[in-house]
Amino acid sequence: MKSETPNTTTNLTLRQRAVIEFNKKHSLEGSFLDETEENKFIHEIEIHQIELAMQNEELMQVNERLEAATRKYTARYDFAPMGYYSLEKDGTISELNISGAELLSKGHSALLKANFKLFISEQTRQIFNSFFQRVIESGHKEICEVQLVEDGIPGKQVHIEGIYSFVEKKFLITAIDITEQKNAEERIKSYIDELEKVNQAKDKFFSIIADDLRNPFIGIITISELLEGKLSSVNNQLSSQLLKYVEIIHASSKSAFTLLENLIQWSKSQKGDIGFNPTSRYMNRIIEATLPLITVSAFKKNITIENGIMGKDLVYADETLVITILRNLLTNAIKYTFFGGKIILSTEVNEKFLEVSVADSGIGIETFNLDKIFKLDSKFTELGTEKERGTGLGLILCKELVEKQGGSIWVKSKLGIGSVFTFTLPLEIEGQGLNEQRD
Repeated sequence: MKSETPNTTTNLTLRQRAVIEFNKKHSLEGSFLDETEENKFIHEIEIHQIELAMQNEELMQVNERLEAATRKYTARYDFAPMGYYSLEKDGTISELNISGAELLSKGHSALLKANFKLFISEQTRQIFNSFFQRVIESGHKEICEVQLVEDGIPGKQVHIEGIYSFVEKKFLITAIDITEQKNAEERIKSYIDELEKVNQAKDKFFSIIADDLRNPFIGIITISELLEGKLSSVNNQLSSQLLKYVEIIHASSKSAFTLLENLIQWSKSQKGDIGFNPTSRYMNRIIEATLPLITVSAFKKNITIENGIMGKDLVYADETLVITILRNLLTNAIKYTFFGGKIILSTEVNEKFLEVSVADSGIGIETFNLDKIFKLDSKFTELGTEKERGTGLGLILCKELVEKQGGSIWVKSKLGIGSVFTFTLPLEIEGQGLNEQRD
C-alpha cells in the first residue's frame, strides 16, 4: 500500500483516511491487512460513518429545538406582563425584560448598570432594604410592596417577590403594578367607612323609634285587655259589638308589639349587641317561666299546651335567649293551630345536647317551603288559622339565638297534620356553670 502525503490525505474520505492510518499502524508493527481483513475493516468503518452521520443529524435537531426553546423563553421573558430583574448585591441591574423597563419608565439599555434602589420612593426604601436583607438571610422567596418614583415624583405601587440565586450570586426579583388594586382598595375602604356611618345613624334612629313605640303599644294592649274583661261581663248587643272591636284592637296591637320586640332583638343580634351570659339552668324551670307569656293567646283559641318536660335536664344556656326562642316557637304554633288543638312540649337527650321540641296539630308546611322559613331573603309567611298575620322574622330570630348558644334548629312537617320544631342546647358539663340553679 502506498504512503500518502499530508496534502493528499486531507481530500480523502473518512473511510480512506481511516484505512491509511490503520495500515500505517500495522506497517510499523511489520504486519499488513489481507484483502478479507481490509474489506471487513472497511465495512465496520462504513457502519461507523453512518452512525456518526445519524448522530450529527440528531445533534442538529437538538440544536434547532434548543434554539427554538431559547427564542420562546426569550420572548416570554421579554414580553411577560410583569417585570423581571437580576440584581447585584448592591442593587445594580444586570438583566431585565421589556416589562421591567416599562415599569421603571426608562429605556432598556439605560437601565442596565443602573441601581434599582434609586427607583424606590424614600418613604418605602427602608421596606425594600429590609426585603433585600430577608431574601439573603432566609434563602426563601420573600415579598414586599413599595412605591416607585418617576423623575422624583412618587408613582406606581408595585408588589415585589424575590429570591437569591447562590449559583448566579444575584437577586432574582419580579415586580407587578398594583396601583389600580390599591386605588380600588382605598375606594372600598372609603365606601365601608361611609356605610358604617350610615348604618350607625340608622341603628340610632331605629333604637329611638323602637323605644318610642314600646310604651304606646304596652298602653294599648293593657287598655284593650281591661276593656275585654269589662265588656265580656256585660251581656247586651252593644257590648258584644264593642267586644269584637276591642278584641281586634288587642290582637293587632299584640301582634305589632311582638313584631317590634322581634325587630329589636334581631337588630341587636345583627350588631352583636345581644348579651350572652350562659349559666346552668334546669330546662323545666325555663319552660315554667315561658308559658305564662303565651297562656292568653292559647286560651282564646282553646288550645291545650301539654308540658311533657318533667325531667330535670340541666342545660348550659342563656335563659333570656331561650325564653325568647320558646316564646316565638309557641306563638308560631298557636298561630297555625286550629281552635281546640294541642301543642306538646318535649325534650330528649342526644349525646352532649338536649333536644327541645314544640309539636303542634296545625295546618303544617308544604315540603318545598321548609327550606325558606329560616331564611331572611325568602320572606316566607302565611296567615294563621284565625287569619293572624306574621312576618316570618320570629323563626329567623330563633335560628340566630339558637346558633349563638352553639345549638341548631330544624323543622319536620306534614301538610294538614302539623309541625314539629326542634332546637338543641348544650347540656351542662360538670363544673361548667358559674351560677348553677339547684333545687
